[in-house]
Amino acid sequence: MGPWGSLGACGLGVPVTRVQKGFALCLALKLSAAPSLFTGEESKLGENMVDEAKEEMETKNNAEENATAGFLVPVERYLEAGIHIGTKLKNGDTAEFIYKKRKDGIYILDIHAIDEHMREALQFLKNFDNKDITIVATRAYAQNAAKKLKKFFKDIDIITDRFIPGTFTNPESKHFREPSVVIVCDPRTEKEAIREANYTKIPVVGLVDTDNMTKGIDHVVSMNNKGRKSLALFFWLLARELMLKHGGIKGYDEFKVPISYFERLEIEE
Repeated sequence: MGPWGSLGACGLGVPVTRVQKGFALCLALKLSAAPSLFTGEESKLGENMVDEAKEEMETKNNAEENATAGFLVPVERYLEAGIHIGTKLKNGDTAEFIYKKRKDGIYILDIHAIDEHMREALQFLKNFDNKDITIVATRAYAQNAAKKLKKFFKDIDIITDRFIPGTFTNPESKHFREPSVVIVCDPRTEKEAIREANYTKIPVVGLVDTDNMTKGIDHVVSMNNKGRKSLALFFWLLARELMLKHGGIKGYDEFKVPISYFERLEIEE
């Protein structure tokens, strides 16, 4: 079912996607404005659709109004990936990146901050040879997208299984490596990688959600670090940037790999 739910309650029985949000909003307004014609559940559906539509448009408008330069991708693409959708938790570290709290308790990340952090991190990562980059991606969706990146850049090192203590600090370990920079996809589950990188003075780029701490992370990328589409977008952007750096493309418009490639799970191929 699409993010806007289903119109089955109205007898249409078809999913509504963000591409159809204008129609959905119009119908939702009718549902919420004429509760006497519908059941309580149907009227509630209309109210929820109105709220979600308004919140997404407000988020988009906020991003457009506050942007001081062009985004890495169109605002719509960020929104479609859900990269701005946080969790129901926040802390002092991430409060400055949060735009608002939705009625359902979900914190929404500021699109402008996401784009700014993404741009800074990508520029920083371009300073390193591929072989000197280690990506720690131990959760399923991050693993999947990181593996797709490696198909383009085979010399990039990725850790997709549990991070073994000593990986960055114990030369006697069979898992030992000495990267020049580390990317962690979830600071909570990959905190040992951050600790060891800090100990050995390796800079850390971290994908940080609203419920994560930023301690030990040198370059924060505020984003939804749990969603398949949002993680795919990050690694797609990284692939595009590295391709440009190495001369594989001369401009962004020449990068023809669809984001959906990074979204697809291996078992779907």
